[in-house]
Amino acid sequence: MAEWIRISYFLPVTTRNDRTAYLRTLESLRTRYPLISGFTYSQDAPPTYRGYYWSDALQLWVQDYIAVIFIDRPSTLQERATVRQEAQTLKSQIARFYEEEGSPQESVWCTIQPIELV
Repeated sequence: MAEWIRISYFLPVTTRNDRTAYLRTLESLRTRYPLISGFTYSQDAPPTYRGYYWSDALQLWVQDYIAVIFIDRPSTLQERATVRQEAQTLKSQIARFYEEEGSPQESVWCTIQPIELV
């Protein structure tokens, strides 16, 4: 059985600028074949998820609307470090999209999990 890994990005879509950065992210993913051969994402309007996070900068709870992107890809144990670097590179690019759209983020959440296909 092949090893698979899921990279997940949790991206704010609260403001118009957030949504533009999110759409730029989706377009960027479409240009990354063969590195990325598919991805799944939640809708941004209306947003699927709502959450709160504690802002250290503002010292209060901030409500956010969130869209999620899942990238599933084969990965051997030997490739895990490479996958982590690829995920970090994309995370940096996403943060730059938000910055360029006038919506800098305190943090962009990205998780990596091994998955097993049935």
